[in-house]
Amino acid sequence: HLYTLLQRTIVDAGQSTYPAKLKYMRKRPFEDTGAPTCVPGDDKVLRANGSYPSGHASLGYVWGEVLAEIVPKRAAELRARAREFGQSRVVCRVHWQTDVDQGRVVGRAVFEKLHSNADFLADLQAAKREARAARRRGGPQERDCAQEASAAAGHALM
Repeated sequence: HLYTLLQRTIVDAGQSTYPAKLKYMRKRPFEDTGAPTCVPGDDKVLRANGSYPSGHASLGYVWGEVLAEIVPKRAAELRARAREFGQSRVVCRVHWQTDVDQGRVVGRAVFEKLHSNADFLADLQAAKREARAARRRGGPQERDCAQEASAAAGHALM
């Protein structure tokens, strides 16, 4: 259920930025500076669409909020990871900070709108039940989460 829910939000959150991308066709940082991206194989595809606003930041925001609703005990960590996901786009020189900031604004609007969609709400409830059942069965161990957080802190994005 969780996988299906997150997959369904890709279109809502990630693709919601395309009208603005097509209108503004803002160049990406690597195009202006010539500095390499983190994944040079993606450069050709990235050049074909605008930088503003970031679809990845929009999607990251929505996923962070969805996951925070499903596992409220981990809301702060999940939102922090969602923020890092958006910031990675700046670090990798595929988005300007303003692209990421506005992607999050789009994501917030999408997330709010999704809460008026009965199918989304039903999927969200099913994912919550699934997560509770996984925790009862002994889902990821606290030590695993702590080790992952420690590793991520060593590579924290600003």
